[in-house]
Amino acid sequence: MISIHTDISGIIAQQNLANATKIMNQAIERMTTGYKINHAKDNAAGYAIVNNMTSNLNAYYVAGDNVTAGLDLVATANDTLSMMQDKASRLHALSTQARNGTYGASSLDAINSEASAIMSEIQRLYLSTQYNGTEIFNNVAYTIAPHLPTAETIGAGGTPMPVSKPEYNGFIDNPETYSATDIANMNKMSEVDELNDTISTGQYSISTVADLEKLAMMTNNGKITGGTFVLNADLDLGSIENWTPIGNDTYYFEGSFDGNGHVIKNLKINRPTGDYQGLFGYSEGEIKNIGIINCNVTGNYDVGGLAGYALNTITNSYATGNVVGNDGVGGLAGEAEDTITNSYATGNVTGNENVGGLAGFARNTITNSYATGNVVGYGRSVGGLAGYASGAITNSYATGNVVGNDGVGGLAGEAEDTITNSYATGNVTGNEEVGGLAGYARKTITNSYATGNVTGNEEVGGLAGEARRTITNSYATGNVTGNEEVGGLAGLVLATSETKAIEDSVSYSKVNGQDSATTGSLIGVVHNTSNNTSFGTVNITNCQAIAQDMDTIGGVYRTNGDPSTNPNTVINTGFSDVEFHNVVTKLQVGIYGDSSSQISFDMNFDLSLNLGAGIDSVGALNSINSFMTLLSDKQTELGAVQNRLESALDSIGVNIQNLTSSRSTLRDADIAKESARFVQQQILQEASATLLATTRNLRAENVLGLLQGLRR
Repeated sequence: MISIHTDISGIIAQQNLANATKIMNQAIERMTTGYKINHAKDNAAGYAIVNNMTSNLNAYYVAGDNVTAGLDLVATANDTLSMMQDKASRLHALSTQARNGTYGASSLDAINSEASAIMSEIQRLYLSTQYNGTEIFNNVAYTIAPHLPTAETIGAGGTPMPVSKPEYNGFIDNPETYSATDIANMNKMSEVDELNDTISTGQYSISTVADLEKLAMMTNNGKITGGTFVLNADLDLGSIENWTPIGNDTYYFEGSFDGNGHVIKNLKINRPTGDYQGLFGYSEGEIKNIGIINCNVTGNYDVGGLAGYALNTITNSYATGNVVGNDGVGGLAGEAEDTITNSYATGNVTGNENVGGLAGFARNTITNSYATGNVVGYGRSVGGLAGYASGAITNSYATGNVVGNDGVGGLAGEAEDTITNSYATGNVTGNEEVGGLAGYARKTITNSYATGNVTGNEEVGGLAGEARRTITNSYATGNVTGNEEVGGLAGLVLATSETKAIEDSVSYSKVNGQDSATTGSLIGVVHNTSNNTSFGTVNITNCQAIAQDMDTIGGVYRTNGDPSTNPNTVINTGFSDVEFHNVVTKLQVGIYGDSSSQISFDMNFDLSLNLGAGIDSVGALNSINSFMTLLSDKQTELGAVQNRLESALDSIGVNIQNLTSSRSTLRDADIAKESARFVQQQILQEASATLLATTRNLRAENVLGLLQGLRR
């Protein structure tokens, strides 16, 4: 068919020219970018897949950086732990050296001085080691409110907590009452006739073990009715297998005893059925400035390292070693009728009822004193400092773990009087009335805190198991676990027919109670009536607790267990949640959001190293050994984390390699193939251009020929 209007050949040539140009341009783009998919139109499905792969690859690269940073973090921690381990090893060597018994006072002072410097460096490393501004070993999940006390600021005007002082041979205060001249002018115990003499007045120096035995024998025979006895040298009772205590329930020690800064070592008593066991069995006189080192005392009722039963004051004294008994068992005193001041005990204490790290039964005040040993009691009234405290406890603390049945507390099992400017750091386990500071607190708790984990059945609280008075400016931080009446600050607050207050106090504790109706982030239960007609009130003012899946107060009940009908029982004023953050280090080592793409680890640990009465004490040696074990365990833990991180880094590398290969298969251009296409399309383009030009010339000639034919 001949057409004047449409040049089919030209159109075809034009289309071929355009197609060849398009394909050639595409080949040019692919060769210059190196990619065969440059736009979604090139390959819509492939484009989406490639973009997803690219996103995953970028995430893997970041994950690799995360793991590398984690390895640097763990390496920093391990290097510091190694330095601390080296210094702890030196402490261990010094402690072993000091316990040899061949060193005089000046040599021991030099050893203690070096030990003190090493301790300071270990503490500096513990507190200052950081990575990217984050504390590594001492990282906490919250910031203690500035108005709350710490160990450094506790007490009115920032009064420091008591510690043993190397310059005082391990005593808290200066123990030297008498000069050498004073002692030289005293009567000598060695010159006393124990069979015929009776002492009622005067001052007597004790210089030997024989002198001390003479004092015990005369006291127990009723021949000591007064007088002052002053220790003139350190004594070692290691040669005496079963020491006879000074004083008994028939004849008390009625004089006063001043250790004058000296110590008595290796006291051994083994009388499981004997009452009033200790260096002093039954003392009516004042005891002060005496240290008992490495004692092992076993008795029945009223058993202590220094005194089984003390009717008078105990001042500026300490005891290290282990004490075992039944009822009224304490590291320093089994039962103390008068005050205990500037004193401490570091040994482990085991008993049944009224068991305490310092005193089993404290009938008067305990001031500026502490205990560091673990305490185990199988009955009631078990505490880290005092099992049963009738008097006030002020400016004192306990650090040992405590296990008991009922009335169990990190500081006091049962506290009948106030607790002020004091704290406890040990874990506490019991049945009923179990608290981080006090199991049972009859009176106020002020400016005090507890940091140990607390586990019990009923009436379980981070600070107090049962609180019957006001709690002010105090807090708890340990985890709290129980069955019912479980609270972050107090398990049970009793407010029958009166007004109680919880003021300016905080629970930083995570709480886990089986009975949700009696479990609260601050208080488990408030009991507000005993007769169903007269209701008490609890005012909660300016307090905080961690936001948890529970009420601030688990419930308000009558003492018979029925729900309270008084709507105004609890008044909250300005209560708020504590800001809480996770202290566990989490590294994103994968590209997904599940746990398989994360590695979590915790580098925190407590610096539980205490040299107590001096580097030569048993308590110091045991503490150093425990600390070295802790460091070793933490290094092992971090070594396992390091292995996991290195494995994760290898895994990330494999994933990057495989994903890169897969993406290359989909996206990367075959340069040889694209070059061939380019040449092919270039030839076709040139041919199409030539044919297009030819069809245009032929079109003009065909029209002229057609006109000429028509004329004919």
